[in-house]
Amino acid sequence: LLDCKKVWFQLADGSYQENGLRPLVMDLDELAYRDYHSHDDKWLIYGKEMVQGDPMHGDPVFQMMGSRGCIYKCSYCYNSTYKKDVYPGQKWFRVRSPASMVDEIKKAREHWPMKRIRFDDEVFNFQKDWLIEFCEIYPREVGLPFEIFIEPKLVNEQRMEMLRDAGLKNVYMGVQSSERV
Repeated sequence: LLDCKKVWFQLADGSYQENGLRPLVMDLDELAYRDYHSHDDKWLIYGKEMVQGDPMHGDPVFQMMGSRGCIYKCSYCYNSTYKKDVYPGQKWFRVRSPASMVDEIKKAREHWPMKRIRFDDEVFNFQKDWLIEFCEIYPREVGLPFEIFIEPKLVNEQRMEMLRDAGLKNVYMGVQSSERV
């Protein structure tokens, strides 16, 4: 256990052992899905209260992410610090395949009465080939309305029409720059 990456330990003499960081996972499709079926062994700690059970289970909005990191380098955002200082030289923005995302939603629906999906990515993936694949399989395999977070510079009529036709109902957009948008 003492050589487990990304963990700090206080040793018997009172000193601390800082273990190095693990490298970032590049292929997000290799990651296991969240546990959607067991609830008794989960706890929500909220202030001084502890509530047993998965606090998200049963919420009509299913939240998930299809990417890690961000494509931008905004000086005010934690992503810039992680990209530059914590994980320098590693590919920061990584994306799951649309098939992996759809498969996770289908597995979660076996245990969860969701009514819509919210993709909580920093910026929803707008890479054209990925977007085309997502917009083809999502409505066919899932068919629920969904919402996304986007950045104004990535919006264009073609992309938004594709997403609308795939089930997009809500868009969250932050204008967080002094640059002209």
